[in-house]
Parts: sequence; structure tokens; C-alpha cells
Amino acid sequence: MRRRPWSRHIRAKHGLMAVIFGYSAAALAQAGPSAPTPLASAPSALGTSASVPSAAVPSAAVPSAAVPSAAVPAVVAPASRPTVDTEPEGCRDDWPGDRARPQLVETFPKRGQAGYVARLDLVVEHFPGELVFPAGLETMQMMIGESSDERARLSEAQFKVPDPKSEVKPTLVRPDLKGAERVKTQLSFPFIPLPKQAGRFELTLPRLPISVARASGQVHTICTQPHVITVEDPLASQAQPDKKPDPEPRSQIEVWTALRDFVLHAAWVVPLALVLGGLLYRYRDRFRKKPVPPPPIPPWERARGQLSHLEAKGLLQAGAFEEYLDGVTDTLREYLGFRYGFDGLECTTRELLRQLGGRASDFSEEQSVRTILQRADLVKFARRAPTEEECRESMHAVRRIIDVTTPAPSLDPRLPAGYGAQPGKKAPPGSPRPEGKSRPAQARARHEEEP
Repeated sequence: MRRRPWSRHIRAKHGLMAVIFGYSAAALAQAGPSAPTPLASAPSALGTSASVPSAAVPSAAVPSAAVPSAAVPAVVAPASRPTVDTEPEGCRDDWPGDRARPQLVETFPKRGQAGYVARLDLVVEHFPGELVFPAGLETMQMMIGESSDERARLSEAQFKVPDPKSEVKPTLVRPDLKGAERVKTQLSFPFIPLPKQAGRFELTLPRLPISVARASGQVHTICTQPHVITVEDPLASQAQPDKKPDPEPRSQIEVWTALRDFVLHAAWVVPLALVLGGLLYRYRDRFRKKPVPPPPIPPWERARGQLSHLEAKGLLQAGAFEEYLDGVTDTLREYLGFRYGFDGLECTTRELLRQLGGRASDFSEEQSVRTILQRADLVKFARRAPTEEECRESMHAVRRIIDVTTPAPSLDPRLPAGYGAQPGKKAPPGSPRPEGKSRPAQARARHEEEP
């Protein structure tokens, strides 16, 4: 591929300018120290470097007399523009060049001891509309955190930052903004120089970022200057240092997080559990399925059982006729009360007969009940001694009354369930009556047939 002819002229022109700069630098070096600074180190007008290899343009091609040094034109560097200043330490200064820059007055001690705090005091002079560290010193603490680049550069420079929980903390004092053209913000940052070895060392504090918010809301960063401090060992001035005793112990707050969380949770869990347990215990019957109660014993069955128990006592054989008759009468009263729905034990003879007349219209044993009750009243109130024959006759009459008044169970499915099984329960209107003889009629016929 052939090269264009005009590119050859451009290369020759660049080589000629490099030779001219080289001869000019040699002439100025021979003139002495009072000669002006050579321009060979300045960039060329075309933006190329002044150092060109000698093979590009042979020295014999351009004699020294052909181009005198006085004929060399002045090379002016391009106009400066606001650039971003990035130092090897890593602090990035991005303050715009067309704005007035805040002034920094930095104070850092020249000498110090290893392990002791050395403070970097800053005074930032700026306009009232600008704010240094707008988010507070928390921003600075985040910038020099455990995993930040600034923290790594400080560790590489053998500087440490005090623990945030310690008493040594950075400070920020903001100025009063009333009626001032320029204000000053005061900052102070503690650092601890810790050389890796014992002895005297010179350590350099790297550049640190300072964030400044302008009135427009934009946040820029300015950087401090590096500072050199001579660090000595704390025992360097003592020929034979003595071992110092341990410092006095300081009280520390030990927080057991597991126990604290347990106590805090138990403070509301335990009362809540007690309240819920009390409510469940109080209303436990509502959640428990109640067992089906057994069906009540019919009054005629209960009365027959009481009479059998009374005969089994052997009161007639023992001659306790009065007690025997009293038991028979009480059984009759209790049965009639349960059978027809009134309290028979608390009624007198006249009241009991009146209750039977009003509640049992078809009751046919009224005369037998009257005879038994009046005989018991004579024994109880008149102190009349009953005979064994009267006791046996009363027992036989009571059994007959129970048999006569016991309702017959119905086999008709049209009747409600349990009809005739409960005392005083009547069939609903329109229900058919059982066919055949009734139970009272059958009982009367059976007793009439007996001798």
C-alpha cells in the first residue's frame, strides 16, 4: 500500500521542530544559569511530545547554522481548563475552576509519639451559601470506614482512626451566617500514628476529602495537603525505661443480648399466656363436649325401689311399726308429687287431696290415699300406735295406687317420643288414644281378682 505524499511532509515538519528545540536547549544550557527556562519540556503546538528519536530526522539533514536559535518562535501552552485533580494518594478534587475555591488553613503537629493522638485542625473559609459536610461528620466517618479506600490508604501510611465509640471524636463547628461575606468552619480530625517498628520514623498523612455543598445543591470535594510528622517511640528519651504498672481497670458495660431479648420477650409473653390460660380454664366447659345425661328415673320406678328397700330393713319383724308406716306414707306423698307435678312432701293431707283433684281428673284412688294419710296423721299427731296389720295393708294399698297410676307405654309411632314416660305429660291434641284397656283399668281388674 502506497503512502500519501502529504503525510511525508508532515513527518518531516515534526522532525524539523524537534531538532530546533534540541539545538535551542543546548544553546541555553551553554549560556549559564541566568538563561531562561528552555521550552523543550513544554508540549508542542500540535500536542506531540518533544522527545523524538534521532533516527526519524538525521542530524546531518539540518545544519545548526541553517536555523538560528533566535528564529525559534515562542511556543505557548494551551489555555488551562478546569480539570480534575487526582493525586497518587487517591483524593479526587472536583471543585470547578470557574468558581471561587474555599480556602483551607491546615494545622498538623510536626512531631508526635507513637500511639498518641495527633489532630488535624482545619479552618475552611467559604461563602455563607456553602456548607461543609452537609450531612454532618457521619459522612466523614463513612468515608474512613473499615472497608473504604481512605481507610486503606491511612493504614498503608501507618495511621489509625480512633474507634467511634471512644471519647476521642472528630469535631465540627459551624459559623454564624448572619451578615458575613465569608465565614469559617472549623474541623478537627484525630489520627493515631502507629509505626510498624520501634524507633523514629517520618510518616506522611495522606490527603483527605472534604465535601462542600454549594448554594445550588451541588456537592463537590476539596482535598487537604499531605502532612509529614516525625514519630518517636514513647520510651525513646529514657535510657533505661522501667516497666510501668497496668492502668486502673475501668468499668465496662457488658450487654448479654440473648438474656436481654429473652427478658424483653418474657415480659409480655408470660402475662399474655397467663391471661389466655385463665380464660381457657374459665370457659373450658363451653369447649368441652358434655356427656349425655342419663334419662331420669320415672317416679313409679323410684317409688317401687323405696318400698322394696323399706321392706328389706325388717322393721315389721323388729316391731318398729310407726317408722314403717311413716316410710310408706312419705313414699306415697313423694310419688304423687312427682307424678302430677307438685311438692307432695310439703303438703298437708287436705292440700294434697286438693292438688290431686285439680291436676288428675281421672284419678280413682282418692279414697285410698285419704285413708292412708289420715291413719298416718293419727299416728303422728295423736300418738296412736299402729298395728302390724295396718302397716301391711298400707304397703299393699300404696303399691296398688302406684300400679294404677303408672302410664302405659304407647306403641303408636304417631305419638311423640316419651309419651307416658314423664309425670304430668299429656298427649298433644288430636293424638289417638291407645286401643284396648288402659293401664289403670288393668291394674284395678288384677287387684279385684286377688283374694
